Formats: sequence, C-alpha cells, structure tokens
Amino acid sequence: MRNCALVLGCAALMMAAVFGCSRGGDGGPPRVPVAVTVTHNGSPVQGAHVTFVPKGDGQAAYGVTGADGKTELSTQGERDGAMPGDYQVMVRKTETEGPERQFNSTETGAMPAGAEAMKSAQTRNLLPEKYSAIGTTDLQASVAADGKNEFSFDLTN
Repeated sequence: MRNCALVLGCAALMMAAVFGCSRGGDGGPPRVPVAVTVTHNGSPVQGAHVTFVPKGDGQAAYGVTGADGKTELSTQGERDGAMPGDYQVMVRKTETEGPERQFNSTETGAMPAGAEAMKSAQTRNLLPEKYSAIGTTDLQASVAADGKNEFSFDLTN
C-alpha cells in the first residue's frame, strides 16, 4: 500500500513538471487569465476581434467575443491568457459585402472580362473606426501578474 502511494505521488509530480502548474508551463512566457467584455453603446458585441498589443516587450494576446460580448484572451494557445504588462487595445468587427468571385484553378493569364468580374467585395467596420488601429485607439489595459484581470470596454461613437 505504501508503494502504491509512492508511485502515485511520483506520477503526480511528473505530470506537474511536464504540464506545468501555471499557464507558462509550456515553455512560453508566463501568462495569466484575462477576461474581456465588449459592448457598443451598452449592448454586447458578438464577433468582435479584440487584440491586446504590448506597449513594450511581449507578445500580443487576442480573442473573439461571443453572444454575451465576452472572451478570454489567448497568446500561444487557446485561452492561455496574456503576459503581465501594459497594453493598447484594439477592437474590430467587420463584414464583407459584394460579390466574391471564385476563380477556377485552370484559369490562367489575365483577369476575366466583364462588369461582374470588375466588382470587388467591400469590407466595412461595424464598430467605430478609431478602436481598430494602434494609432487611434484610446483603449488601454494593465494585466497584473496576480489578481483578477477582467476588462470591460464600452465602445461609443
């Protein structure tokens, strides 16, 4: 019975060493859980692409909001969090309108002729444009190494 406990204890230690006790246990930088909520004029935004861009050294973290406007950030793996530090935050949600032409892989040479072929799909931002670029966004976040990292951004026109 004592040998069984010893074997189980060793197995648990080995699993902790292999998988890591924290989110940085995969050999990457240490990361902490980060939850983000995005609303537009008070209403949750589904399908918003949220990007935390580090102000200094580090890696960007990202997420896509669900129907409730919430997401958990990812850096190197799914929902593995963000590195502690200061970030500028970009939020973007786009839709594409217009014809999308699928080209046959056997077509070669010039583009197909005709008015329909000359039309291109148009992409438009469904949220205020200022939040979609580092040069214009005023959204910021400081991710702490310990404690709750929950951020809410209400985008206004």
